[in-house]
Amino acid sequence: MLYFKEYHQQVRLEMSTRKLIDAADGYSYLGMHEEAMSELALACAEDTDSPEFLAAAIRVVISQAVGEGNSSERWSMVEESLRRLVEQYADNVELTVQLVFVLCRRGKGDEADTLLHNNPNYRTGILHYNLACYEAKFGDVAMASKLLKVVGKLNPDMRKKSRTDPDLYLANSSS
Repeated sequence: MLYFKEYHQQVRLEMSTRKLIDAADGYSYLGMHEEAMSELALACAEDTDSPEFLAAAIRVVISQAVGEGNSSERWSMVEESLRRLVEQYADNVELTVQLVFVLCRRGKGDEADTLLHNNPNYRTGILHYNLACYEAKFGDVAMASKLLKVVGKLNPDMRKKSRTDPDLYLANSSS
């Protein structure tokens, strides 16, 4: 994932919460979803309403849903939650990318495309970059490669950055 200060407003979280989010991301990456959610449950209450924390929790649930397949009922819950979060935190790039990813997985590509095109960050490449990270992480390397080509057209510097991003190693190798 790529975060730029000018595109992603960092929320001041307790250091302990940041460490819990990092641990949850690690557990989720390893497919240990219960452990990931257990880590997030330890966060201080003031941080749990922040977009950064909410995006971390959604990452875990998306990882679970991917493991269960596209027919998982979890997708519907994630989509509903993300719709509310994107409405509340419209400037949060990761939540928007997560919603686009979920819409695509649920066969709602036209709606996902509209959401992307209507986002103020559309022309920066950040949305496509982060969507490529999701696609690569969850196994659709071909789609990730296509998204990286769009990133190259919108923002050549960001495309250069993608060549060193470990999330995009396979996608860069195939493009």
